[in-house]
Amino acid sequence: MSMRIAEVEAERAERSRDKERGHERMVEVKRGVESIIQDLEAKVEKAEAAARDCPRFLREGWVARGAMEGVEARRGESRVHSD
Repeated sequence: MSMRIAEVEAERAERSRDKERGHERMVEVKRGVESIIQDLEAKVEKAEAAARDCPRFLREGWVARGAMEGVEARRGESRVHSD
């Protein structure tokens, strides 16, 4: 009987360790995703700055502005989903 109790307690301890490891992995994944998002946002900002400096953008800015507004809207949606 006491052997069975020891087995159950060992199983519980293993499940607890598994749960903690799973939590740690999820924290690592979240950090990785946040890093990727930050990198992508930096690339978008750099591309937007380059587009603003482009002479064609200055001439035809109304077209590019519409596209950039779409980017801003999608960026806002991604922030809402990540919170």
